[in-house]
Amino acid sequence: MQYDKNLSILGKNADIVAVECSFPDKKVLIGAHLCPEDIAKLATFGNFKRVVLTHLYPLCSGREVEMISYIESHSSTKATIAHDFYQITL
Repeated sequence: MQYDKNLSILGKNADIVAVECSFPDKKVLIGAHLCPEDIAKLATFGNFKRVVLTHLYPLCSGREVEMISYIESHSSTKATIAHDFYQITL
C-alpha cells in the first residue's frame, strides 16, 4: 500500500482502521509503504477515530511509542500497534 488520499475516502468516519505502517519515518521510507506521517494525514482527512498499525518492519522496533505519539499529535486519532492475537472490543 502506498499513500493515496482515496484511502481516507474509503474509511471516512471509521471507528477503527487497520493500516500498514512499515517504516518509522519518511527519512527511511522505501517503496509503496506508509509511515506515521502518512497515516496522520490519512486519519485527519478521513476523520478516523482510531488506527491500528500493522505490518511494521524491523526498523520500527523500539520506535513504536514515537510512531504512536507522532500520529496522535498530528491528528485527532488514537493509535495502537497490532500484535499476534490482538483483540479489539467495539
